[in-house]
Amino acid sequence: MITARITKGENLGKKFRDSIPNIESGVQKEVMRLALKMTGVVMGKLSGAVLNVRTGRLRRSIHPEWEFKPGYSGATVGSNVEYAAIHEFGGTIRFPSRPLKIYTKNYKNGESKSWVMQKGKRMYGGGGESKAYELHMPERSFLRSALREMTPEIIESLRKAVATELQKISQ
Repeated sequence: MITARITKGENLGKKFRDSIPNIESGVQKEVMRLALKMTGVVMGKLSGAVLNVRTGRLRRSIHPEWEFKPGYSGATVGSNVEYAAIHEFGGTIRFPSRPLKIYTKNYKNGESKSWVMQKGKRMYGGGGESKAYELHMPERSFLRSALREMTPEIIESLRKAVATELQKISQ
């Protein structure tokens, strides 16, 4: 027969219940730290590793948001820029045909020339409409790839945060 006895365990249940707010607080701090770190990783990907910077608007839009309530601690890193999703997931952008604006210049000698602007160049004559076309965008993940890279660190950091608080109970 094996007999086990827990010494000093009479108050263990109470200690555990009392430590839950401390555990949640430790996890919340770690979630905030990790979200801020992931924001930096994503911004790094948008600085040339995945996409090259043109205006910096997408990179500046990356921000963390966190939500904490009893029993739940979570964070989201994302962007509210309308073209972030097409870069992240790839896809097709459809451009419909549209009327072309005709420009006219009247010269002092009575001559006039008309043209339309197409792709930044003057196209003489014509008018009418531009052709409809599609632009195929490849997937260039900067959010999901950052999460994949950081997943082992996230798991380990959250384990350590909980273990640190649980260790305080046994002391």
